[in-house]
Amino acid sequence: YLNSMPISHVAGTCQGPMTVWMTGGTIITVNVYQPESILKFIEKYRPTWWGGVPTMFQMIWQMPEYKEKKYDLSSLLFVLYGGSAVDTSFLKEMQKMAPSFGTALGMTECAGYFTATPKAIPIEEMAGQVGQIFPEVAPVTIRKPMNEDGTSGEEVPAGEVGEICVNGPIVFLGYYNDPEATSSMITKDRVLYTGDMGYFHDFGAYRGLKFAGRRKFVIKPKGYLVFPDEVTDHITKHPDVAQAVVVGIPHKINVDGVFAFVQPKAGVSISPEDVMEHCRELAGYKRPVHVEMWPVDQPFHVNRVGKIHITDMIAEAEKVVDTLKSDGKWD
Repeated sequence: YLNSMPISHVAGTCQGPMTVWMTGGTIITVNVYQPESILKFIEKYRPTWWGGVPTMFQMIWQMPEYKEKKYDLSSLLFVLYGGSAVDTSFLKEMQKMAPSFGTALGMTECAGYFTATPKAIPIEEMAGQVGQIFPEVAPVTIRKPMNEDGTSGEEVPAGEVGEICVNGPIVFLGYYNDPEATSSMITKDRVLYTGDMGYFHDFGAYRGLKFAGRRKFVIKPKGYLVFPDEVTDHITKHPDVAQAVVVGIPHKINVDGVFAFVQPKAGVSISPEDVMEHCRELAGYKRPVHVEMWPVDQPFHVNRVGKIHITDMIAEAEKVVDTLKSDGKWD
């Protein structure tokens, strides 16, 4: 297993290495994630599987060395992405890297993963979901917000978006010497509120957990709820779009304005107007108020584990909005 996640992170300890140790495998640890280093290590050490967050894959796929097949990646039998749901175009790229691939959802506070996608499901079925649950290990429920008395909120009807909650023996006891933080995450009846929003979808043979985004980054234009991942997913279905990030920025009329950063694929030409036209397929309140093109040769801001750093992207959006306001193009 090629481990490119920080060893201070749950993915760099429990979710990756501990799984490999339990099965008697070998681990190659990369101290700092660098796209070309990953390609070099796969060719040199011949791992059979590797995993990372979607941004890590996107950074590799945009490299000329990858496109030109400069490195031999044939040892890979399985690649795993985690941290967020993805669209079909992303999965088609994954399909080129290894014969098998999948995803899972987990967090430090519950000892790693609590979902996993079934084997060999179609790309269209995998898109947007983060796997099935395993009640015997960790019961997962979709709930309304925590009650004021510290007990868990009611479960929402099937198909309705709510907060993803976990309970059972894998849930941690609490944050060290921080009862206030603990009580904000774990209810009195020992239900962990993950901060992620989602809903269950019935796929027939199993129920898949659909991911809708982080609770604190939900956008609320005119009182509606807009989940950034849904808008991002739609934008990235445009054939000329490589990546997108959708955030909410304060707006006098809408309360929140939907703002989209869009990175085009290398060698193609796409305008903000093209993206806006593509978004006409969305409900009106979900459409971006503004689309800002992101340079092809610059990655989005990411945190130390390679996930898109939403707060930094919001800060970038705020700078753009300040200029738009001065030109009378926001609010």
